[in-house]
This record gives sequence, C-alpha cells and structure tokens, in this order.
Amino acid sequence: MYRASQSFSIFMGDQVNDYLAQKRKALQKTIERIKAEDFLELDERDLINDLVERFKVDAPIIDFENITISDYEKEIPAVQFPQTFYVRPGKSYLKQVVVYHLPFRGNVELFRFTPSNFMLWSPEVYIEDQNVCFEFVNFGDMEEIKREAQRSIDAIKFFSNALLQDVGSYDAQLRGNVEQMVKARKQKILDSNNMLAALGRPINSNSFTFGLRQNPFGGGAKAATVEGEIKVKDEVGGSSVKGVRELAKQANTSKSTQRLRVFLCHSSGDKPQVRDVYKRLTAEGIEAWLDEESLLPGQDWELEISRAIRSTHVVIVCLSQNSTTKRGYVQKEIKFALDEADKQPEATIFIIPVKVEECDLPDRLRRYHTVNLFEERGFEKLMRALRSRADELGLTLTSI
Repeated sequence: MYRASQSFSIFMGDQVNDYLAQKRKALQKTIERIKAEDFLELDERDLINDLVERFKVDAPIIDFENITISDYEKEIPAVQFPQTFYVRPGKSYLKQVVVYHLPFRGNVELFRFTPSNFMLWSPEVYIEDQNVCFEFVNFGDMEEIKREAQRSIDAIKFFSNALLQDVGSYDAQLRGNVEQMVKARKQKILDSNNMLAALGRPINSNSFTFGLRQNPFGGGAKAATVEGEIKVKDEVGGSSVKGVRELAKQANTSKSTQRLRVFLCHSSGDKPQVRDVYKRLTAEGIEAWLDEESLLPGQDWELEISRAIRSTHVVIVCLSQNSTTKRGYVQKEIKFALDEADKQPEATIFIIPVKVEECDLPDRLRRYHTVNLFEERGFEKLMRALRSRADELGLTLTSI
C-alpha cells in the first residue's frame, strides 16, 4: 500500500466463529444480569425482539457490481521497481498508482476476521470512505494490473461469501437461541420462587435477586441499573425493555479473558525437547499450540497448522542441528510464520528463534535475536520476551 499506512490483509485474523461464540456468551450474560423480579414483569415478546435486534451481526456486504478506479502519483523507491527497469539504488521515481474502490455497507471490523472457509492468501487493503481499496503501481503493463486486480477481487469475493455464510447461520439461529435462553431463565426464576414459597415464609422482594444476596446493579425492586437507574416500568405502568439495551451494550463490549497464544514450530526429531517447552509454557498460563496436543483426529493437519499460525500471538521456532538441515514441512511452517511476521507492526515480538541445542541459525531468521534454551537461564529469557508481548497485547500471564 502506498497511500494508507493502516493497510491489512483482508479477512485474515481471528476466527469469526470465535467472535460469534463471544456474541452468544454476551447474550446469555445480558439475560442473566436482569434482576429476577424485573424479568418477570417484562413483556416476553418485547424482550426477545429487543435482544434479537441488539445481538444480530451487521455483516459487511460488498457491492461487486459497482467497483470504480482512481489514480494518484507517488514517489516509488527504486527497490520496488521490476528488474527490467534501469533505476539507481536508493533513488525514488514518480509513478502512477491505480486504486480500486469496492463500496460496502455494514460493520467494517468484520473484515479483520477469518471465515470458516478460507484460502491462505488475501490482498492487502485499506478502508476509505466506505470502500475497500487496494492499489497497484503502473510500471507500464496494464494487462498485468487487470489480471492482479481480478485475482484480488476474486479472493475478496470468496472470503466475503464465506463470511456471510457463517454470519447468516448465526443470525438464522439467533431468535431461537434467544427464546430458549429467555424461557429457561424465566422457568428457573419461577422454580426458585416456588421453592421459597414452600418454606412457608413471605419472600423479601427487596433483596431477592435470583441467587444473589444483593442486587449486582444496585437500586430497588423496580429497577435494573448499569449507570444510574433505568426504569423497567414506564410512566403509565406498562412493561418495557428499558435497561436491556444498556446491559446488552455492556456485555457485548466487555473483553473476555484471553491467554497469550504461542505456536511451537519444530521438527519431529526434536519432539522430546519441544514437549518439555510445551509443558513449561502451559504451566506459566500460556496457551501453547503443539500438534500432538492440539490436533484432533480427522482434522486436516496442514490446514489447522496454517490457521493456528495465523491466529497466534507468538511463533516460537525450535531449532536444532536436525531442524536446520532437514527439508520438510517445518521449513514450510517457518516460511508461513515469516510471511505473517511481515504483517506485524514494527518492533512487534512475533517470531522467537529458540535453539534447543547448539546449531547454525538459518539465514531467514538471522535478523531475530535468539534464545539458547540449553544455556542457564535460557527459559527465563524466553519468558521475558513472552511477558513483553503479553503486556503489549494487554494480557496477563498467570502461572498454573
């Protein structure tokens, strides 16, 4: 990208199904946080309709029929020119940049999630004026630009359709899920009331909050509050769903507890040493990905490994004389990790080469500072780097 610094690989990020699972949890949390006595006074149909409206997903829809193009001029460094051009090293030259604009509507944030059906490549894009934009430098071959642009459009269309299928499935089940959760909560409240009534004493409605000694939101029996008092009864005494929207907003925006995710890239011959690293990392509260522990029977292992690398916070490349001289899938993993590292912001700790024994460092990893795990305090140095990455992401490591 030449115009925008905030470019990203579209549809490459956390799994959208994980995002949708968090939406379901937030829905359940919202329902559970309404006070019991208030819950029984709400109109059930209005409550269900409001929750469906609040928790549906506004998936981005791209208008592929109305793609437009524009251009601007930019100084392009000599290093980015094709080899067929005669340019002076270190110089820049003014060239035309062609921009493709794909208009869309919907939630832009979902462009950063990966659908369940995906490819291993997607184009670099940026968002501008409700358009997904990508661009090419015109080095004189317009046919090449057309071919690459169509390749990018086809990839975006593939991902977009896959995302819409995932979100569509969630939305199709949403009303049924809401109805089931609401009815289950109501029945549990009624069962609890019947149990208390069987004890033969009046129920103290001022303190009864369905399993809690005090109202977690504060206020009396006729209010459910998050910030201040939100009335459940309106002025004419009819039922309403005021307060549910604020609860939904709070539950929906609260961050779930996450652990630092680490992918262990290694050669099969180094499995004993890597198992030890895996155990020590998990003991430190880290979510480590190791093939023999994380892969399920029947899964496409190559697909799952590429997915795990793409969604991880740190890739630890375990190196030995065996792994640095052996050809095989470990080299493919390293290449894929390096491609992901290129997408990270500068100074981000994403790849950590870890020597489990004395060995030469591959050329592609020489720019990264190495940890010698076989030396004294080697694991301690590794943990310092991981804690630094966790701090950067706002995560806390908690030893088990």
